[in-house]
Amino acid sequence: MGYEHYEPDTREEIGNQVLGFRVDTGVLANLTYWHQDQWELFNVYGVIKVNYLFAESLVIDGAPGATLLQLNFTSTVPAIGVQVISGVSLTLATLVVGGRVRWIGTGIASVPLLTGTACITPGDAVLSMIIGTEGGTGTIGMVTTVADATSGSHQWSIFYEPMSDGAYVTNVI
Repeated sequence: MGYEHYEPDTREEIGNQVLGFRVDTGVLANLTYWHQDQWELFNVYGVIKVNYLFAESLVIDGAPGATLLQLNFTSTVPAIGVQVISGVSLTLATLVVGGRVRWIGTGIASVPLLTGTACITPGDAVLSMIIGTEGGTGTIGMVTTVADATSGSHQWSIFYEPMSDGAYVTNVI
């Protein structure tokens, strides 16, 4: 039996309880955001547990070359510089429309998984990650290196659970 007989708000609440709250960025041009630079994706207020973090390829990059990606966290309150939360990905050239770059959790050096199959991505992070500090603010971001993407677009999504009073996430871009 499916969920079609539930109201949309009820289905959304069930999803929040199972997966965590979801926040998406806008649709991002690869030429701009996979351009050998640091970009902040999400604001983090308080302490959260990251369950899922991924980018989905929406329009294929014509020539992504050897673009590599690494995810990180920067705390502004208290002031703590960039801290990596993943290893460096393999080249983004393997992404197809519907393919994803997925943070897999487990540890700081775990390499993001790239799916070369459209619309199919292995699921859960092996271990979620607790990010932020009580009363603090920071950002989850990415840095790309080696080569620029030349076309295409993608969108980031995060699913998280608040772990401190009033903790939440918003998109930056």
